[in-house]
Amino acid sequence: MREVPPADYVCCITGDLFEDPVVTADGHSYSRNAITRWLSDHDTSPKTGAILQDRRLVPNHSLRAAIEQWRTSNGDRAAGAAHRGPSSSSAAPPPTIAVVEPKRGHPGIFVGRGATRLLLTRSMLPGESVYGEELINTAFRVWDPTRSVLAAAILGGINSVHMGPGAKVLYLGAGSGVTASHISDIVDEGGCVYAVEVSPLSGSVLENVADRRPNLIPIIADARNPQAYCSLVGTVDCIFADIAQLDQARIVVLNANLCLKVGGHIVITMKASIHANSPANARTDGWNRTPGYPDYGQEVNHFRTEGFKPVEMITLEPYYEGNAVLTIQRSSVLRQG
Repeated sequence: MREVPPADYVCCITGDLFEDPVVTADGHSYSRNAITRWLSDHDTSPKTGAILQDRRLVPNHSLRAAIEQWRTSNGDRAAGAAHRGPSSSSAAPPPTIAVVEPKRGHPGIFVGRGATRLLLTRSMLPGESVYGEELINTAFRVWDPTRSVLAAAILGGINSVHMGPGAKVLYLGAGSGVTASHISDIVDEGGCVYAVEVSPLSGSVLENVADRRPNLIPIIADARNPQAYCSLVGTVDCIFADIAQLDQARIVVLNANLCLKVGGHIVITMKASIHANSPANARTDGWNRTPGYPDYGQEVNHFRTEGFKPVEMITLEPYYEGNAVLTIQRSSVLRQG
């Protein structure tokens, strides 16, 4: 079976392993040829949609070296393994799984046990792969934790992701639809996933994924302006945010104030690369102080002052070094003013 490269080694424009990776003014890396083509008719970041201050391309030598080391370590298994974009093509032969059983505490999510232990969702479209993931007995899709921080959090032991069959979920930063497709499986026909993505390029792939999933609603918009889509979304049970912005707490609160039900939950990804230099805030009560991790107290306190209660934090090793997922509940009493 070919080796799947880490998500950090894949260009978001091409869906392939980086080729000659470069960094742009938005702080993100891209394959040189891909970003050059993009910049020929765009002045925005393909990752965030924000206007780029300049068009300089800075070689990312450390990333290039890491990818070369990965290729060398994996040998022939790395050949042809670059493409990771959504696809309807048949998956590789599945591993042998003796038992598929519900994942305890996580309605709509399953675990396959056999020679390996895999996280699964029951596919809305049996027999079809979305992004090249393996299929188990045609009915279940393998949920790859190297492609999804939500899967990594579940395998890491998070108590609840607060979404299950029948739930309505607002997903901020849905990208090309990998995680969104699994949430679509989880909430099933009785639920709905409103997937917001600012990048037109990723959004076009997301729309293709949604074409055959009636419960997956793609919204190509900026999460900073939820007024543009809140009338479509209505009230949701859960917000999942993976937007990697320094002001993501403010962005999520804006969305929650308009769309999240009282008592509903937020599941938010916190990335060390974004928050490592964030100023610490003394009033964190120590609950989010994890050795080797940034202090996310500033974000936690922002949620608290807006009427939200921090519930749980879990780190994402070995899949995403230095990153974490937080869960937060909206207070039973709405903040006034």
